[in-house]
Amino acid sequence: MSCAALLLAVVCMASSISCAEGGKDTREEVSYTVDRQEFTYVPVIPTSKDGKEEWKYVFSNPGSGWYNKSFNDASWTVGVGSFGSRSQDNTAWTTTDIWLRKEFTLDAYAASVLDSLVLYVSHDEDCQIYINGVVAAELGGYADYKYVSISDKAKASIKVGEKNVMAVHCYNGGAPGNIDVGIYKHTFVTSVSFFKTAEVEPATWKYVTETPASEEWMNPAFDDAAWGEGQAGFGKSRPNVGTAWTTSDIWLRKTVEIKGLAAEDLKALKFYVECDGEFEVYFNGFEASSYDLSGSLMMEGHVAIPAEALQLAAESHELTIAAHVNRTRTAKFFDAALTADLDKILSAKPWEMKKGSLTSVFAEDIDVNNVWGEYPRPQMVREEWQSLNGIWELQPLFSNKSGMPASDAYSMEILVPFPVESPISGIMQHYDRFAYRRTFTVPADWKGRNLLLHFEAVDWECEVYVNGKRVGIHKGGYDNFAFDVTNYLVDGDEQELVVKVYDPTDMGGQPRGKQTLSPGGIMYTSTSGIWQSVWMEPVKNVHIEKYTVVPNIDNSTVTVNVVTAGGKTVKAVIAVKDGDKVVAKVEANTNENVTITVPNAKWWSPDSPFLYDLDIALVEGGKTVDAVEGYFGMRKISLGKDGSHTRMFLNNEPLFHIGPLDQGFWPDGIYTAPTDEALLYDIQITKQMGFNMIRKHIKVEPRRWYYHCDRLGMLVWQDMPSGASYGGVGIDKTHFKKELTAMIENLYNSPSIIMWIIFNESQGRHDVETLVNHVRSLDGSRLVNLDSQYGTHSTYIGDVWDVHHYPNPAFISCPNKNLANVCGEYGGLKYKESGHTWGSGDWGYATMNSRQELLDTYGMYVDDLIRFRDFFGMGGAVYTQITDVEIEINGLVTYDRAVVKVDVDKMAEYNNRLFDTNNRYKTDVIIANAMEGGENWKMTTTKPADDWYTANFDDSSWKEKKSGFGTSNTPNAVVGTVWDTEDIWIRKKFRLDGMDRAMADSLIMLMTHDEDCEIYINDKLLASYTGYNNNYSVVEFTKTVKDALVYDADNTIAVHCHQTHGGQFIDLGIYLLSKRGLSTSIDDVVAEDTPYVTVDKENKAVTIIGGGFGEGTRVDVINASGAHVTSVASANNSVALSSLPSGVYVLRFADIHTNNLIFKARNKLTTTQN
Repeated sequence: MSCAALLLAVVCMASSISCAEGGKDTREEVSYTVDRQEFTYVPVIPTSKDGKEEWKYVFSNPGSGWYNKSFNDASWTVGVGSFGSRSQDNTAWTTTDIWLRKEFTLDAYAASVLDSLVLYVSHDEDCQIYINGVVAAELGGYADYKYVSISDKAKASIKVGEKNVMAVHCYNGGAPGNIDVGIYKHTFVTSVSFFKTAEVEPATWKYVTETPASEEWMNPAFDDAAWGEGQAGFGKSRPNVGTAWTTSDIWLRKTVEIKGLAAEDLKALKFYVECDGEFEVYFNGFEASSYDLSGSLMMEGHVAIPAEALQLAAESHELTIAAHVNRTRTAKFFDAALTADLDKILSAKPWEMKKGSLTSVFAEDIDVNNVWGEYPRPQMVREEWQSLNGIWELQPLFSNKSGMPASDAYSMEILVPFPVESPISGIMQHYDRFAYRRTFTVPADWKGRNLLLHFEAVDWECEVYVNGKRVGIHKGGYDNFAFDVTNYLVDGDEQELVVKVYDPTDMGGQPRGKQTLSPGGIMYTSTSGIWQSVWMEPVKNVHIEKYTVVPNIDNSTVTVNVVTAGGKTVKAVIAVKDGDKVVAKVEANTNENVTITVPNAKWWSPDSPFLYDLDIALVEGGKTVDAVEGYFGMRKISLGKDGSHTRMFLNNEPLFHIGPLDQGFWPDGIYTAPTDEALLYDIQITKQMGFNMIRKHIKVEPRRWYYHCDRLGMLVWQDMPSGASYGGVGIDKTHFKKELTAMIENLYNSPSIIMWIIFNESQGRHDVETLVNHVRSLDGSRLVNLDSQYGTHSTYIGDVWDVHHYPNPAFISCPNKNLANVCGEYGGLKYKESGHTWGSGDWGYATMNSRQELLDTYGMYVDDLIRFRDFFGMGGAVYTQITDVEIEINGLVTYDRAVVKVDVDKMAEYNNRLFDTNNRYKTDVIIANAMEGGENWKMTTTKPADDWYTANFDDSSWKEKKSGFGTSNTPNAVVGTVWDTEDIWIRKKFRLDGMDRAMADSLIMLMTHDEDCEIYINDKLLASYTGYNNNYSVVEFTKTVKDALVYDADNTIAVHCHQTHGGQFIDLGIYLLSKRGLSTSIDDVVAEDTPYVTVDKENKAVTIIGGGFGEGTRVDVINASGAHVTSVASANNSVALSSLPSGVYVLRFADIHTNNLIFKARNKLTTTQN
């Protein structure tokens, strides 16, 4: 057997589609290639965009009954649509009202697809549209061409082959307006080609350049055996020339087999020509008389094929095309293509992976005979099960009234569980309605038990049929569900399964995350249909439906509730295991909570993700009727106080969460990873980079993804997929709550999930208090984040205050100090890896020119996070993002997962700094910002003299007011003084007593501005910004400014802010950062940044060891506030500092006689005294 035959045999074996013996495809032989198959709209009555239709119209009220079919409009004026005063309008309309009428007749085909008819309308403003006197649609406001449903009553009024009348009234109160109306059919178009132009795929023609001997050269029977053969195009001095033509004339012939099209389809054949010269063309000997060509030098367009030629083609299944071209000039050219756009679906080839814009490195690992063959429900495993993934049949559907296709009417093959839009599926095309079909066999040893049919996820609505009978319907694109299909099975080996799908994507208000029908920027290709595993398992009538598990580390217990199908109470035997060792075992009633003691419990954490095994057996009448295996982790999630800050705690300890945004998209599978290994890879590389958390971004993954996070020790912030994401139809509140509930219940037992995020960036946000309380009622053991990017909270509820800021991280204080503060998104640094991009786009928030720059910038952002952590109490941050996604190239890994853009070990080194509790900053306030109560500044809103920013400027006439300055409607503004003019200038004196130039390296500014601002310190420009930043961000002191600071006198800061529109606000603070060791040891001393300090804990002393200081050295001890504490002269080349109070100190080494500094490095020690 050949390799090709072997491959086909495998495909047939894996599929329910019948194949002939020997592996041949028994479908009808065709002579065309299918270029694309898609739903589209084609005109029945075109708008001006597709034709020039005449209408009757008047500008004066025509009186009652004007919209009725029988109304006499003989006196109305005739004009061509559209109507209005725009440059593209064909008939002028400048009054407030216009009334329009048009007669039309539908042919039999259009009438046969009435369900697919829609209106296509551009209107400004309100309009009413009638068909045969019945209201078809009423539209308010204005819209620039949109498809609008025709009312059922209006459709019912349409008569086939008879006169119908469409009547329109449009009103524009602020004339001028416009109106353009058409009727279109929503149809499936298959584009096929018999041969193509040279630019796409050169075709072969017979040709001569001397006058043919016979005048019959254009007829099909003519013998052209003596003619030459060449590849198109034919010509000279033109692009795409395949065969040179240098004479004045050329004669060409090409005979095409027409196989696979019905006779009625031949009228759709289109002959496209590109020609530089005069030409004549014949089809089966009949000269073409209708040309639709345009262009000056190069003519291009379509030539109509005579009906007589098509009739011959229907009989002979051949079309002979003959052309004569004359061109006396040097430049000349001829090329052509034969195509057809058919209002029907043609049989497609057997499944084959399509080639998309980019293919992941995991695609080659797909086994069509065992697609996603891993057990899909790892936390509740039964021994017997069977995957139904593999090759299924697929058929697009036209409307919600389309019935279930006949078993032999499915025209495509698809690889389940990949969405129809994905290359791996073999379809790579969006349909909003379609049906799947396959057959399956129930194993003989499952007989006598119930059969559960499981769908891990289908987007969005699916209707399931078994053996032609409707089993049920499910709505929700992210949650798993199952049907008991026992009563729908038939005798015999083969059972038929059909799944009808409807997915409106952004034309509906259901949760859809980042899916859109118009991908671009931060919105991506849609996922429709089955996109997670389909499988089945046998169970007895009494069986475990689910169980819940809630650990309690404080008393070393776990509470389990085993839920049975139908709610019947039986005994459950529950065993908790550490490996093979049973550490606890109880017997309890089902459907009730039982609390089990876990002795010497091992806690689950990112550093030690220990999982206990859980065996559950149902016992009835002394016999085991069901048994499952699961697992759980002992861990606790809570909020707690760490000093004055509220932080997120894990297992009663504060833990900083750092992780990437993970959107879960793939270039070839879209929502579906090619393999389980691919799914695992993203988590593993995240872990290797030192992250301890993943924010799963407005998508719910397969349950195996959470299993991998559970066992690898990865915290998960789980987003609820948003509806109304960045446009589209408004949120469907009912389904949002339903799917939110399903997400929480389905993932309830996963120890890795520590937070539920209800909304993202306020997309579709609604009923906030109700939904926060609802989530708490479902799960009181995890944190609730109302809205990642806080939006416009009217109440500060939930557990987390979440800020987004790009590219650098930022912080904004929450008025409710009982919420943990996090930066839910930052980063977005784009770096393009050539050869590994999805398309030509390169979207991101900031451009990196090298991998090193990307890595270094990430490290700088970690420094910012450490400052925010220690000063403001920030508890976590999310970097955007782990991988590129479509045109976004701001990932740490390429979209195809082929290239890691950063040094993994260095990334881990950076991230580990965020977990180091001995590497924390203490902050001394030099100037307090408004969040801390603000300070008084000098200010004016009148333009001052040009030297306003200098230290010597006289600001005595300026007012003294409290910061911050702005308006209360500005996001995040804490207003101390209202500023609502275009400009403000502020100045302030500040001192740095006790500091020196070395300490200036630890000065930072935190600033927010709306809008343009410039900042000066001691006459030197520190920074200038345009636009606005409504979050507090770090401003580093430049060397020039640090060199200009003074330490025993006043410094002057001067700021100018300019406002153009919207909110306005300016505020800043200056801080001295110093590191402090945090230790639980009594009498501990930590020394930093110096090799000269040793610790004598026994004597509670700090000794400064000499480094050649000599007897003339003095050590000055200065506290964190800059005050001098003590000075000690050296003795025997060392200095002892005994019984210092707890605190942070700076050590300065000076000559005892001259007082000059002899060691200028910044040396610090921290003591913690009992």
